[in-house]
Amino acid sequence: MIDIDEIKAYGAWSSLMEQFREQLRASPEVNALGIALCDEHECEMCDGILRDKPGVQRFRARKHGATAGWMILQTGTRSVKVVSIVIDQDPQMKSGVLVALIQHAVHQSMRAGFAGFLTLSPSVMQPQRGAADSLEDAETPEAPA
Repeated sequence: MIDIDEIKAYGAWSSLMEQFREQLRASPEVNALGIALCDEHECEMCDGILRDKPGVQRFRARKHGATAGWMILQTGTRSVKVVSIVIDQDPQMKSGVLVALIQHAVHQSMRAGFAGFLTLSPSVMQPQRGAADSLEDAETPEAPA
């Protein structure tokens, strides 16, 4: 799977997304423990691949115009764990808020025992309507999709 250390250039996110999609398609044993989705616009990258897999949950956090979502995936062999952090960033948002959102998602993922991280580009997700107003609200998962 893709490791965060391999991701250095912002411009490479599109090809990384495609690699990630292909890895998900090629692994029928993938268990989606958590998947980041908007309320009204499901992330196209993940929805079609993981829609029918059991245990899919939605996590979200919204703060000052930024939405952070994260997906926790585990292969059937339990040997590879990857967390994908998807950020929808308002151009006017302060960078500190973005960092706080990422740190929160990473912290929650690490509490679940996951250590490999893949960050994706801003604007992958549409802005959420009625999303959580605080980072603490993001800890409560919604009903399975």
